[in-house]
Amino acid sequence: MSEQHVVLQAELRTDSGKGSSRRLRREENKVPAIIYGEKQEPKTISLLHNKLIKALETEAFYSSVFSVDIDGKKEDVILKDLHRHPYKQQILHADLLRISRNSAITKLVPIHFINEETSKGVKLGGQVSHSMPEVEIKCLISITNNQSIFIRVIILLVTNCQGDTFTITNSSKIR
Repeated sequence: MSEQHVVLQAELRTDSGKGSSRRLRREENKVPAIIYGEKQEPKTISLLHNKLIKALETEAFYSSVFSVDIDGKKEDVILKDLHRHPYKQQILHADLLRISRNSAITKLVPIHFINEETSKGVKLGGQVSHSMPEVEIKCLISITNNQSIFIRVIILLVTNCQGDTFTITNSSKIR
């Protein structure tokens, strides 16, 4: 399963504040954003709204390292926070965390359950109850191959019987 490395074009912003952010969204169809971290000064930038929406359609984008190209200079970042409009399909603001080689980060990663319908417990009349939709993972990342940190955690429910409990701590291996 190969995910393509995303590069978003950005421009540095010289003005800040509520009025300039609203003008940027309304007149230029751009999203105000900030890049911070790695003991460097924060940068206020603007991203093209349509390009950001397109990137957000992929679940892997939320837990992947991607690049922001600011006037020809690329910075590796992860999405830290996203502010959406309450009822419009509009991104209001993005917070991006700067990443350097071999950084340690903590991310929430979605859990996907596979073969629920065919597991032994469900065939015998049981139900699968999901108490956590995502899990927090702390890891070292390497940017050398432009790979995702974790795209998703997949749990196979084939041999589980009624009354079985699965926890992340008793899983055999997470890759």
